[in-house]
Amino acid sequence: MRVSVDIFLRALFALTVPCIGSANPVSDTASTALFSSTTEVSTSSDGTSSTHAPFTHPFHTTNALHHGQSFCDTGKMQSPIDLVETSCEKKEYQPVKFLDDILFTNEVQYENNCETVKITLVDKTLKPRVEGGPLNSCYFVDNIHFHWGMKNTEGCEHTINGKQFCMEAHMVMYKNTSKDVVEATIKKELAVVSFLFSLNPTMDPDLKTMVHGVTEVLQPHTMFNISGNSLNILKDFIGSGFYSYTGSLTTHNCDEGVLWTVLKKPIPISKTQLIIFHDVIGEDGDELQNWRHTKPLNDRQVFVSSF
Repeated sequence: MRVSVDIFLRALFALTVPCIGSANPVSDTASTALFSSTTEVSTSSDGTSSTHAPFTHPFHTTNALHHGQSFCDTGKMQSPIDLVETSCEKKEYQPVKFLDDILFTNEVQYENNCETVKITLVDKTLKPRVEGGPLNSCYFVDNIHFHWGMKNTEGCEHTINGKQFCMEAHMVMYKNTSKDVVEATIKKELAVVSFLFSLNPTMDPDLKTMVHGVTEVLQPHTMFNISGNSLNILKDFIGSGFYSYTGSLTTHNCDEGVLWTVLKKPIPISKTQLIIFHDVIGEDGDELQNWRHTKPLNDRQVFVSSF
């Protein structure tokens, strides 16, 4: 990856302002700091560049633009976390599953909102349904979005037994007793299914259409409509074993009370496919990286499926 002049300028002046708007499914907020004033740039052996120590997630800085209380720095049930198998309580769950094909048979929109690549249904009246696992009711899918870094060895938010993966996709859902994610946030009826991605030496043909959607929105504020079958690979992985715990959103106010399902089996992605995400451009003209480091578990219990 190339090292942008903008990173150098920001290291000098510590001035970055990501785009403000309805970029997050829960609140229209933005951070005034993308990197700390002590950011430095290094290039890894595989040619990718990264910013280091300390890394500040662009959506976790408390400031006057936040609506309501922010839990990012003070919350005790924050996400992501390191999922340690030996500390988990095994539980008999049913697999998580889609109850319909709405998400895969209708047109979806890929959007670069300067914070992530977010995927939503074009027809907002449609509500894909998910149930199973730790979900005690039917949940509606609101959006799918991605978190990545600037190196092939980082970018996934959750870790498993300390292992870092290269990317993570979050499928954000709300309980059918809430009308939307805003109400679900207040009522603590949000849930997220997390798909981890691991680097694979060969290109995965099942990811081809999804990655194509991302290539069409590399520039800030761009959108691209494509068939929902670009997400078909999610159907192949959602039924795998998983970890579950109660945590928070990993963006904006970091609201707590979110039910997490982190799938054990990672989706394989090649370096060529992953680098497309690394090339997504933010508001400031530089490549985005939007992952948050793991947070303390504190007194929470993590459950693991028996399969």
